[in-house]
Amino acid sequence: MVYIFLEQKYITGGVMLYQTRYVIADAIATQERVIQLGGESHGNYRFTDHIFAPSLSANIKRHVLRIRQYDRSDSSLIGSKYLVTEKTVEWSIASKTEKVLNTNNFCTLLDAIRYIENRYPKHQLLFTFNRLGWHYSLVGNDIFIEDMVETGPSMEIHTEHIKMLTILAAALKAGEQWTDSVPSAIQKIILQKKNIVVAE
Repeated sequence: MVYIFLEQKYITGGVMLYQTRYVIADAIATQERVIQLGGESHGNYRFTDHIFAPSLSANIKRHVLRIRQYDRSDSSLIGSKYLVTEKTVEWSIASKTEKVLNTNNFCTLLDAIRYIENRYPKHQLLFTFNRLGWHYSLVGNDIFIEDMVETGPSMEIHTEHIKMLTILAAALKAGEQWTDSVPSAIQKIILQKKNIVVAE
């Protein structure tokens, strides 16, 4: 099987990071593997993503508007309770680059929805999905192991060193690299059931 090398480059606090998501066979077994390799747990989290767009067939792989609702978090990386984010994504064979256009924090889900209704009047709620995740660090890199009903378990590696992506993926026995965003992948599952195709 041929795997497409896909990385996401983004900047946090002036540091260039690389991020890649992989398929994994089992979330619990992968956590155990991280611990065996000397990883440190930073807690778990559960959040709900509410995805908005002008229509169900809109291309959310390149432009996404969401409310992220943090239902539980033991991780210091997780911030506010309701976070509205609008971002664009540029894709190529070798890379994915995100640009955040707008972020706003809200105390209630209703306030976040009203903000979207006022600022993005053509958008509507398309779908909602949940993630259960576990945050670990391993030799200076962040590992996020997540489980979703729609897509099954997966793992994200965040690192300052691009070579660590493949090294850690091999050490943790990861499978195929994702070539899609999580919202876009779930959208395609929904549309497939409705026999609707989204243009790339």
